[in-house]
Amino acid sequence: MSILSVRALVIKTLAMLIVALSAGISVFLAAPSTPAMAQQACPTGVTYAGDEAPNSTLKLQMPFLSGEYWTVGGGGSFYGNNFHCNSYNDHYATDWNRPNDAGAAVLAVADGQVSASVGAPCPTGGYGCRVTIEHADGYKTTYAHLQDVKPGIVDGSKVKTGMQVGFVGSSGTTADHLHLAFRRNNSSTCNTSGYCAASETLMPPQGHKPSPMMTALGPVNLEDGTNYQSINGRVYLPNLRTASGWQSVTVTVKNNSDQATTVNYYYRDSGGTNACNGSQAVQAYGSVSLNPSCAWFIPAAGYIEADRDVSVTVANRRTSPVVEGTHTGVSAAVVWGPFNLPLVAKRLTTASGLADSDIFVQNAADTATTVQVQLVAAPGSGYTNITRSFTLNAYGTLRYSLKVDGSVPTGWVGSAVVSAPASAVVSDFFAWDGQTDFAYNAYPSDNKASSWYIPLFMVRRTGATGDASTPISVQNLTGNNTTISTGQMVLSCKAAPGWTDFAVSNPSPVSDNASYSFNPATDLTLFPPSMTGWWGSCKLTVPNDKKVLVLAQIRYPANKNASAYEASRAENSDRQLFFPVIKQRLGDGSATAVTIQNLNSSAVVSATFYYKGEPALCAGSGDVTVSDSIPPDSNLVHNHRLPNWFLPDGWCGSLRVVSNQPIDGFGQITNINTYASGDTIQAYSALSRP
Repeated sequence: MSILSVRALVIKTLAMLIVALSAGISVFLAAPSTPAMAQQACPTGVTYAGDEAPNSTLKLQMPFLSGEYWTVGGGGSFYGNNFHCNSYNDHYATDWNRPNDAGAAVLAVADGQVSASVGAPCPTGGYGCRVTIEHADGYKTTYAHLQDVKPGIVDGSKVKTGMQVGFVGSSGTTADHLHLAFRRNNSSTCNTSGYCAASETLMPPQGHKPSPMMTALGPVNLEDGTNYQSINGRVYLPNLRTASGWQSVTVTVKNNSDQATTVNYYYRDSGGTNACNGSQAVQAYGSVSLNPSCAWFIPAAGYIEADRDVSVTVANRRTSPVVEGTHTGVSAAVVWGPFNLPLVAKRLTTASGLADSDIFVQNAADTATTVQVQLVAAPGSGYTNITRSFTLNAYGTLRYSLKVDGSVPTGWVGSAVVSAPASAVVSDFFAWDGQTDFAYNAYPSDNKASSWYIPLFMVRRTGATGDASTPISVQNLTGNNTTISTGQMVLSCKAAPGWTDFAVSNPSPVSDNASYSFNPATDLTLFPPSMTGWWGSCKLTVPNDKKVLVLAQIRYPANKNASAYEASRAENSDRQLFFPVIKQRLGDGSATAVTIQNLNSSAVVSATFYYKGEPALCAGSGDVTVSDSIPPDSNLVHNHRLPNWFLPDGWCGSLRVVSNQPIDGFGQITNINTYASGDTIQAYSALSRP
């Protein structure tokens, strides 16, 4: 054993005695002349049901910033799932160490709500300064021996995966490290009819094995004394279209925090072999635009890292003909998969011409992996399900184009499920035989819900851009081969002034993993001619024991414009939204719009819009703050395509929206000068935060 290991063992032994004593646990030590007794194995009996990796339902990230390396355990301190007989060898939780770790950021390993926080001045014993977070399904994590709790983290605070909750320290112990305890339902049992050796006391565990945990290797079962690299907070970029006739890619990164940060970017070729990287400073709440390029290869994918929370959009553009598509970056918090795509097609005849799908899958780990793509035929389409498998190198990227896959018949339409140990997935859905692109992010299965909002719904509504409709695709993810029956998908819509509320439902059953589309562009039965021009917001519901995903599209069939965005889960409780790209009638015609949905069915939302200007990009773009309100179950649009009183023409920057009630929304990027010259309308979902 090395001197460092011996030192760690002694320090952790003393720390555990302090923890035990502060918790009111009796600890009896042998006389100095008595040799240390070996730990006795707990007798075989009932053990905690969700403690070990194969049984854990909570998807965890490492508690540190992306790119950092930390060693788990070591020095005799790791994890366990049963009672133990002394405090010397195993205190049944994970300790994380690295050189010079004092003050390092400690991040939430999963979404949850803070149930206990103790900040400076820290207690001198026990856990010291600490934070406990309650997660789904009865799980909870405790982050102990902190230097301090991050300001703003208090009892009741809601946190997202990757949000900072504290700083590594040594409070309550004698050496800097993070003690991470992971438990479920506060219970752990074993047959206590056994006994401990003389001078030892039966002691309950402080936690369980927090596994599997996502790392740069993918999901792993933690091993004592092993070094791991975190990806917590990383944002993946699966689709950087700098080849195949696409001329430009713009990656826009918004700093979501009140402190400046440095954005680090990494790009790779499709094989994952070649790489280049760089960095750029971003002011508090500011944004920066990146144009991916590498000196010796064409980047196909990449990722973003920062020491602050960021939101990212990726805009791809082709100039001849003009085709544009935007999606958001894929958070490392969701790379577990599987991913779901509610709308996929090959050479499908539509009101917007022939439609095809490209699926982009980025291996999020630095080890090779296998990707499975399951194509699920739409109900009543007459087609069958198809499964394809692919091998990806470490950090490699797959572009799966259905158009060139001979095993998929022409006209095939349905949904897709993409499975891999760690991946990021987006899709381009092309209409007008490649002249229109509405890009969208694949949905993690965890996002499924029984109730969804569509913030903006239109039925053949005439505007400056042409006649617009909002088809929505609803994918059944209930599982267990459960079918959603006829009439169980209910679309209830709240009209804008001058129109009437209405409700419609699915006319046919929808099998498990399959999709149904409500299409006001062509369906004159559910959306008769008398509804032409209708607009407002809608809510899609299924019975509580059913779960679905919802994709919304905005189509202008007559002029080759289209966009798509992910609908809003009604259960979302977040009250902040971030939009990386805002443009007010720029000289080149660029202009945006944002739609905010009130997710509360009874209360009015009071929202504050913080527009952060970027004068270095657009002269005269100062910061602007605007207050607004939104009625229950309704939406609000800030349309930067029209002259308005709060932003001058030529303004550019980003936006943060803060409200007193749960909200969600999406942004649109358009060009007011070129409606007739190709596909210039894009959409993306806002990033929501507590």
